[in-house]
Formats: sequence, C-alpha cells, structure tokens
Amino acid sequence: MTWFKRLAPREQFLVGLAAVLIALFILWQFIISPILSGAQNAERELAAAKRDHMIVSAGLPKMTLQGGTQKTAFSRSAVIDTARAANVSISRMQPSANNSLQVWLDDSPALSVYNFLSELERRYSASTVKAQITRKDDGTVAAQFTFEPQ
Repeated sequence: MTWFKRLAPREQFLVGLAAVLIALFILWQFIISPILSGAQNAERELAAAKRDHMIVSAGLPKMTLQGGTQKTAFSRSAVIDTARAANVSISRMQPSANNSLQVWLDDSPALSVYNFLSELERRYSASTVKAQITRKDDGTVAAQFTFEPQ
C-alpha cells in the first residue's frame, strides 16, 4: 500500500474511483443481474420443458421397441428390412390388389427363407396368402410369395 500513499491526491482519487466502479460492475454482473433474470429464465425453461413434453407425449404411441411383441404395420420397407436381417436376397417386388405384395426370392438358403417368413408373421401384421418354393440342386431355393396385411 506504500505505492498508493506515494500517489498524488488526484491519482489516489482516480484509483479509488476505478476500484469502486470495478466492485459495482462485479456486484451487478455476478450477483444482482442473475437474481433479477432468474425468474424470466425459469419461466422460459419451464415453457420449453412443457413443449418438449407435449412433443414426446404425442410421438410416444408411434414408437415401438425393436424386436418387441407388438406388431407394426406391414409395408414394403418392412419386407426389405426383414429380408436383410434374415440374409435373404429379394430379386423382385410388386404390389398387387388388396394392398398385397408379391415378392420373388432367388438363391437363398431354405432355413433363411423360413426365418424370413416367420419374422414377417411375428413382427408385422402380414399373412402369406400364396407361396411357391422351388428347391435347386445347390441347396438353395427360389420362391415367390404373396403377402397381405391382416
């Protein structure tokens, strides 16, 4: 503090004024302003949380667990996803009357084809209306199925 006493009275006044202004700034910035704006921030965060809750609540019935027992709607993408999971190659797919879907499989192992059929039945609301399976000499099968939503 000896340096402060060596200053001229005018300089002492300016340094003191600067210290008071810095103290007021710190008091305002870190204590008073957060207290005053806390209620507004809380109201804003509450409104955002309510909005997020409404969005999630509206979308929750549409969400299902993968591999769950709840059946979902039968669609073309359901057949493609199930075929990929069962390691079955689809050579052709064609929609038919009554929202049915014709699917042709080529060179697929028989066990994979049966897994494909059981997964479609288990996971999706689909039934096999028509099936034609031909065994090949190399142990694979070629098949044509017609699936219909239940």
